[in-house]
Amino acid sequence: MAQCQAAERVTAAHDQLTWHPVWQTPVTMDHMMDEPGEQPWSKLKSTIYSAIFRNPKSTKVTLATVTLAADDRVLDIGCGPGAAVRQIAGRVASATGVDASPSMISIARKRASHLTNVEFSVRPAERLTFKDGAFSVVWTIQSWHHWNDPEAAYRQVLRVLAPGGRFFVVEKETDGDHGITQTEAAALAAKLTNAGYSDTGFSKVDKMIIVSGVAG
Repeated sequence: MAQCQAAERVTAAHDQLTWHPVWQTPVTMDHMMDEPGEQPWSKLKSTIYSAIFRNPKSTKVTLATVTLAADDRVLDIGCGPGAAVRQIAGRVASATGVDASPSMISIARKRASHLTNVEFSVRPAERLTFKDGAFSVVWTIQSWHHWNDPEAAYRQVLRVLAPGGRFFVVEKETDGDHGITQTEAAALAAKLTNAGYSDTGFSKVDKMIIVSGVAG
């Protein structure tokens, strides 16, 4: 138990102040832990998940559906152990993953330590501290249903997307539990339109629903 607690403290300290070329300001761990609603995943839960779901179906569907170019700068919100980020690293200019769980980010960093164009940081969707227009593609894969303040997150994503940049919300189609229904997908597309996105809509791919919008 003491070793686990010590590891958590080391991880938190490492993420207390992290810089990246496209970040405007650092975010402290105090900012991460005072969010209402769902709390970041524990080390135990993160370890179990990352061991079982090394390449989830949702990641495979996303990478097969979203067209990427060599000059794309991709942000994965709720990246978990970083499977999608690692897989696209060789196809894009840069790949960045963020997650509210320090334990998840610790695992993601270890698994991607050999990649030079990949970065990970602890932060929630609602508090992205990247420069305006830093990314050409932003997606969230089965993470949207965990967001504490979706409306704030939509605004943040729109801000960090370059004009013409694309946003994708990928969720499992469900009856309303731990995923998204078609009715919710239509409502989400409408919210993205109201937030300032264009070309919004959703599609179904292999029992997954992908809601999308374009910045600018």
